[in-house]
Amino acid sequence: GYDLTARSAAQVLRRDGIVDDVEVFNVAGSGGIVGLARTVRETGNENLLLVMGLGLVGALNSLPSHYSLSDTTPIARMVEEPEAVLVPAASPYASVRDLQSRWAQDPASVII
Repeated sequence: GYDLTARSAAQVLRRDGIVDDVEVFNVAGSGGIVGLARTVRETGNENLLLVMGLGLVGALNSLPSHYSLSDTTPIARMVEEPEAVLVPAASPYASVRDLQSRWAQDPASVII
């Protein structure tokens, strides 16, 4: 996913002579929140950037964080991610509308 995207971008930056050296490293933890925190704490480090996607957006919606995406500046969209909502075949939800209705009635009953 994001690791391969970052490594591919680094390869193109080197190949096209935009930069001489690029280091790609992974910061594991909390669905990307740890990497976001490092990016924000190193404000002013012009050699650091974060490659992220919807996984981090989801993590920020479900886990506590001192930082948000508004603490960063997006500079490029590199990929688009198609997403799907899947339920077991025997689920009571036959459509997204069914799921939305149940969630509106009783959010605690919908396990995500």
